[in-house]
Amino acid sequence: MSGIEHLQPKPDFYKYQNLMLDIEKGKTQIPKFQRDFVWGKQKSAELIDSILKGYPIGTFILWRTKERLRSVKRLGNQDLPAVSDGDFVQYVLDGQQRLASLYVITNGLIVEKGNKNEDYKNIYIDLEKQEDDENIVSIDEPSGMFITVYDLLHKGIADLANEYKNQLEKIQAYQRSLHEYDFSIILLNGYPMEKAVEVFTRINTTGKALTLFEIMSAKTFDEQRFDLSDKYNSLKVTLEHATYEIPPPQLLQCIAVNLTNECKRRVILGLDRNDIIKIWDETIGAIKKAVDHFKHAYNIPTSSLLPYPALLVPFSYFFYKNGGAPTAQQDTYLKEYFWRAALTSRFTSSVESKLALDCKFMDAILAGNRPSYGENLNVTLTEKSIRNLQFRTNESVNRAVLCVMTAARPRSFM
Repeated sequence: MSGIEHLQPKPDFYKYQNLMLDIEKGKTQIPKFQRDFVWGKQKSAELIDSILKGYPIGTFILWRTKERLRSVKRLGNQDLPAVSDGDFVQYVLDGQQRLASLYVITNGLIVEKGNKNEDYKNIYIDLEKQEDDENIVSIDEPSGMFITVYDLLHKGIADLANEYKNQLEKIQAYQRSLHEYDFSIILLNGYPMEKAVEVFTRINTTGKALTLFEIMSAKTFDEQRFDLSDKYNSLKVTLEHATYEIPPPQLLQCIAVNLTNECKRRVILGLDRNDIIKIWDETIGAIKKAVDHFKHAYNIPTSSLLPYPALLVPFSYFFYKNGGAPTAQQDTYLKEYFWRAALTSRFTSSVESKLALDCKFMDAILAGNRPSYGENLNVTLTEKSIRNLQFRTNESVNRAVLCVMTAARPRSFM
């Protein structure tokens, strides 16, 4: 284990004011891949109730980094500030609902929930209940003496003394309970993107792991220049007219191989936003040329007949590097590669590693040379084995056989 540096999370405690101030300054941000703020007033009131009683409310996990992710810009009826480029920012990996609840209550915000608005300024502390009574904080106005959490946090001692002469001692005790509460924090300082994402995935209680595309959409977002999700949706519409589609993983792989000749997850996570923006238009142009090539050179009318969606990656790489149409010699070599990949179940495993190798095959074709494929791409199918294939449209070899048939432009498969 020597020589391997292990990052360690650093436990800490924040006070109420520090938590809120960091959000107000833009130092703490909620990444866009988190769920929307879904806690209602009742759940938020229970959170305040627990704090006033000194109960543990769980730990906030924050990732401190100079990376920039697409983040939540608005909570309720209030805009959240951005952070300056080059500054450190703390992204909330766990505790978003609790932290957002505290923020909307502190600022008395109005939050739209479905078809109604909820006013978080109207959360009440029943001053006639004892501290150990159940639910001293509620969303319904108590019949006796009460104070809102908002007023508890914002009113000065003089106003409180005038309004709550007989309850002032209890109110001050509640103020101390809020202001002096030690909020448990775990700070991930300097973690690389892939490790921070892994932490989020492991602690995500919804059971829904983040997709690589969701992560990269958050990482590459630039409000003025670039929104990966919008760009992808626009590409989808364009390709649908050609009866083709490119799944999000393959789109990211196309970008990665064009920039680095590799497309492993860690490589994609490490891509720089500006580099992606710079090659975006050329990459999309190359994908469209690859689709056009499949349709017209191989007579494959729809992407559902492609043996593998991954085949779009090396072919778009070829057109990205080549620019124009292939020469007659290049076209011969491209066809050979296509059928070797299609008829040998090329991408049933280790897809990322094989795509990196196949881009080297494309480099040879770009140079006008026939690639050396090795034994793994030797086609061993016989007429008998094809006749004995059990027909399944989700099997690559079955789709490859259909591609052979469509290349002959049949009037009917029957």
